[in-house]
Amino acid sequence: MSELKPCPFCGGDAERTEWRERGAYDGHYSPQTFIRIRCTVCGAKSGDGVKQNMIDITEYKVEDFRNNPALRAAEEDRLAVVVRDSSKAVDDLWNARIAVEVSDE
Repeated sequence: MSELKPCPFCGGDAERTEWRERGAYDGHYSPQTFIRIRCTVCGAKSGDGVKQNMIDITEYKVEDFRNNPALRAAEEDRLAVVVRDSSKAVDDLWNARIAVEVSDE
């Protein structure tokens, strides 16, 4: 992952947070990954984060995964690549924000 620039509003340090939750999707549960960047000083954040759902990246159905653990493992590896690329995109958007001068007055 790329290094994060300081907050464009206050100059504070930025931190990336990633977490996974099980989300309901069309009557089934599937892992969702959320990615967010937040300033540790003023709390500015990158928005609601990027959400990736395994169902969104695969053409297989839940039943296919139940019957073939190797298929699920391969698709989870594929999801990890999508999440990594999404994390980089969030970093790039944060780093592209325009910094402002902060005066002491």
